[in-house]
Amino acid sequence: MAIAGRKPLSEVATQPNTPEVQPKNYKSVIYDDDNVPVTSLLAYVEGAPWSVDYYQQVLSKDNDLREVDTSQPSVYQQYHEIKQFEIRVNSALSTNYDSNTGITGAPGNGIIYPFLTPNINDYFVTDAGNTAKAIFRITNVERKTFNRDSAFSIEYELVNYVQQAEDIYQALLDRSIRHFTFSKERLIENLQPILKDEDYQQISSLKQTYRDLIVYYFKTFFNRRFMTLVIPGQEDGIYDPYLINLLIQIVSTNEANEIRFIKRIPTDFDPFMSQPQFWDLIQNKDYASLNMCNQKMGLVSKYLFNKNAWLQGVFFSNIEYLVYPDTPDTSTLVSENPDTKLLAAQELIEAKAVNGSIMDLITLTYPQNNVNIPYYHPVLKDNFYVLSRAFYEDTADKSVLEILVKDYLKMQTLDLDKLYRLTETFRKLGRLEQFYYGPILMVLIKEADRASYS
Repeated sequence: MAIAGRKPLSEVATQPNTPEVQPKNYKSVIYDDDNVPVTSLLAYVEGAPWSVDYYQQVLSKDNDLREVDTSQPSVYQQYHEIKQFEIRVNSALSTNYDSNTGITGAPGNGIIYPFLTPNINDYFVTDAGNTAKAIFRITNVERKTFNRDSAFSIEYELVNYVQQAEDIYQALLDRSIRHFTFSKERLIENLQPILKDEDYQQISSLKQTYRDLIVYYFKTFFNRRFMTLVIPGQEDGIYDPYLINLLIQIVSTNEANEIRFIKRIPTDFDPFMSQPQFWDLIQNKDYASLNMCNQKMGLVSKYLFNKNAWLQGVFFSNIEYLVYPDTPDTSTLVSENPDTKLLAAQELIEAKAVNGSIMDLITLTYPQNNVNIPYYHPVLKDNFYVLSRAFYEDTADKSVLEILVKDYLKMQTLDLDKLYRLTETFRKLGRLEQFYYGPILMVLIKEADRASYS
C-alpha cells in the first residue's frame, strides 16, 4: 500500500498571524496615583516611634499660625489634644548654640502620619529624658509627596521643661476644646485612628469584652458529646445549622480553639434549608431582604433525611432534631410535590440562667425619649426566629438589642452606650438567650470597632 504524502510541488498552507486583541476588561499598568491607601504608606514610614500628647491648632480663615500666647484669652486660641499620638523620629535631639543670641536650642525632626495635617506652632508634650516632661514646638512642615494621602516631615525644637514653663503647659490644657486618643492598632487596620476619649474608652472596653465573650461562649456551649454546638436546656439534641454556619464565618481559630473541632452536620442539600433567614441578613447586612426571608422556624426529625450510610448525614448522628423553616418558599418549584419536611411537634423550652431566669431581666430597661426600653426580649416571646415579631414587623416595642441589629443591617452608626449596656448584662441571661444573642453581640462589637467616629 502506498504511503500518503504531500506532493513535492504543492505549497504549504500558512495561517495568518493575526494580532491578539485584548479583552474589554484589560487593565494597563497606568493607574491613578492621586490617592495612595494609608496602609501602603505605613510600610515606608521610617523612624523610631515616639509617643507624645499632640496639640493641634484649631484654625479658620481668620486665624494665623502663632505661638501660644498666655496673655490672650483662651477663646481666641484653641487646640485639639491628641493623647498617645505617635511621631516617627528620624534623628535624636541635638544641641545647637547660637553665638549671636547666646541661646542654645534642641532641634529634632520626624514624620507625621498622613491622616493628620501638622502646622507650624503646633505643640507636643512628652518625656525628654530622666522622665521629665518637656514642651516642643513645630518650626517647619514639609509635605513628603504630592499624593492626597501624604505623610509630613516636621522639624521641632525644645521650648522648655514643663516644670519651668507651667504657664505654657497649663495654657495648652485650658485651650484644648476637644480631646482625642490615638490608636496605632486601628491605623494598621486602615480604620479611623483618632477617637474621642469617651469613644476610645468604650471601644477598648468592648474589644476586651469581645475576647471574654468568645471564650465564655464556646466554653459554655461547645458540647463534646455531639462535637458541635447544640441548643442548650432541651430534652433532646437540637442542631441549628444556620447559627453554626455564621459562627464558623465570623470567629477564627485564633479566637476560639473549639472552632477547629466543630462538626457541621450534612443536611442533604435540602433546598429549603438554603433559603435566606436571619443569620444570612446578619452576615450580608441585607435589611432589604427582611420581609422575604424565613421569619419563623420549627423543628424536624433527623429520620426525615437521607438514610444512605455513605453520605454520613444527620440520620447517623446523635442529633434528634434540626431547625427548619416553618413555611418555606415553594413558589419557584415546578413539581406539584414540594417535598418539604414535616415539622415535629417538639418545641423549644426555656433554659434557665445560672442566677434565675430570663424573666428576671424584664426590669432592666434603657431610658430613651421618656420611654423605658427593655434590653432583651426572651427568645421564646413569640414564634419568630431568634428575635421577636417587633423586629421583623418594625414596630415600636423593639428591645435595645433589636434596635441595634436594625441599625447594623441598615449600615447606620451603632450607639456605643447601648451596646456597652447589653454586654454588661449578657451573663445574666438565660442559656437560650445567651446561645442566640451571643453571636449577635459578637457581630455588633466587631462592627463598632470597624466604624469611623468623628
